[in-house]
Amino acid sequence: MWARFVLIGIQLFGKTFSNVWKETGKRAAQRGVTDHAPSANITIKESYQILGLTPDKVTSENIAKQFNYLYNANEKGGSVYLQAKVANAKARLDKAIVKDELIR
Repeated sequence: MWARFVLIGIQLFGKTFSNVWKETGKRAAQRGVTDHAPSANITIKESYQILGLTPDKVTSENIAKQFNYLYNANEKGGSVYLQAKVANAKARLDKAIVKDELIR
């Protein structure tokens, strides 16, 4: 009987912790889109690779399209780490477009 209560308690704790962890990761990834500081650690070439773009295909529209596709595809049961990488790649390329730093 007590073992069952303990098991239910552990399951509840695990689900709650998992949900909190996912939500925290989503918020961190979303902040990465608006905060350009994390993008300083990623290169333009790496950003191309993460978003699946080639230098001749880099436009604001293509960046947004690839970002939305990859971010949303990874949203359900995916990796917070990958979402953050995708968000940082988008931020880095957006910053590069503004500063005219793109590698062609």
